[in-house]
Amino acid sequence: MRSRISDFLASRNRRQIRTFQALVIGATLAGAAGGLVATAASASTSNPQPPMTTPTTGPVTDPLPPPMTTPTTTPTTNPPGTVTNPGTTAPNCVRFHMRLKFVDVRGTSADRHIDYAFENVGASTCSLRGYPKFVLLSSNNRALTESGTKVRHDSVSPVRTVVVKPGKRTFFTLSWAGSSSCSGNTFTFPAFEVYAPKDRIGFERKLGNAVACTGSTKVSAVRPKLHTF
Repeated sequence: MRSRISDFLASRNRRQIRTFQALVIGATLAGAAGGLVATAASASTSNPQPPMTTPTTGPVTDPLPPPMTTPTTTPTTNPPGTVTNPGTTAPNCVRFHMRLKFVDVRGTSADRHIDYAFENVGASTCSLRGYPKFVLLSSNNRALTESGTKVRHDSVSPVRTVVVKPGKRTFFTLSWAGSSSCSGNTFTFPAFEVYAPKDRIGFERKLGNAVACTGSTKVSAVRPKLHTF
């Protein structure tokens, strides 16, 4: 009987010991797991990591090219009211650049020649080409319009471009047949207006009572020298 009781007590003690050991092991494992969790939590708190996101960028826009324009150039023109003569870039001499000068008179009552000059009184070079325009005037200062009073071009005078520098002159000649050599009618012109080639403003000059054969008045083209046609 005592032997059974002893065996029973020994068996119970062994079960209690195993239960206690199991509890100790379980507590130890639980404590270790808790430490790991705490360590992980502490690491997570001390080194926070930003959430991973997909990077986003704005749309890529190429810069617009500059607008295409048609290149423009300033036309090479002369000042308003001027003309460039062939073979030169100098503008046409006009009334405001010039002075009309009497130069010489030649001939007899039968054949008269009066030399004039356009003098450049401007500050820049200009040029002339061709025949001056003459309008013969009556005693009451009106233009003579009859066909026989028209001043014709002298065909022996070559046309050329004359470049006139400041202070220089270009020459031309008005001529007519006098009354003593007339076989027909005559007319009188006491004055005239003369215009430089291609100009619209003229000079007026008095002559006295010049008598000419009808249809005999002529003018030469402008020339660079007085006595050379």
